Amino acid sequence: MSAADTLRALVHGDGGAVLGACRLESGGADVFGGEAVGDAFRRARLARDDAEIVAATAGIALFAAGEAVFADVYGPHIGRLWRVGQVDPGSGEPAVSVAFDPDLAQARAAVLFAASDHPELAGDAVEHVDAAGRAIIADAGFFRARAFVVRAFGDARRGVALFAVHSLAAGPVRTPGLALAAALWDGDMVRIVRDPFPARADHVRIVG
Repeated sequence: MSAADTLRALVHGDGGAVLGACRLESGGADVFGGEAVGDAFRRARLARDDAEIVAATAGIALFAAGEAVFADVYGPHIGRLWRVGQVDPGSGEPAVSVAFDPDLAQARAAVLFAASDHPELAGDAVEHVDAAGRAIIADAGFFRARAFVVRAFGDARRGVALFAVHSLAAGPVRTPGLALAAALWDGDMVRIVRDPFPARADHVRIVG
């Protein structure tokens, strides 16, 4: 079975073996281990209709009915997964927000991206990644939104990109938020899927 076949079976809740140390990230919640990943998709299956797959040597992306799944692959095996757009991914682990400012380098950019980090992305597709990232942060509605390119592959005709979007709430308290977004371009068509962009309202307080 190819990695693409495994991914199709997995997201539809029909099993699909992944590596034992596989990690699934969705909406701030992480799931570790092959059995736990399979169970997560069985409990919240993706729709079979409108599914579209873009594959490269080291990665696969599947877009279906308002959601997207990116996978790191090693031959026929899946080693890591990101699910974008899941309505209720469950509760993540307690976390502490730490100081983080992507503009400290004094080279401000809406989309932070080095094409050299993505060897399966053709040079003529760079502008598509940048345009998709800018469209995503324009829709975020938050202060100082920045899109970091996590994965990208394809060419100018057809390709995909996965983004981690960091933002600050626009109110008096600049509460940080982090979400995933995905883009697929195919000719003139651009398809964007994203998690909601809520700021982190619940904080863990550390008392000395």
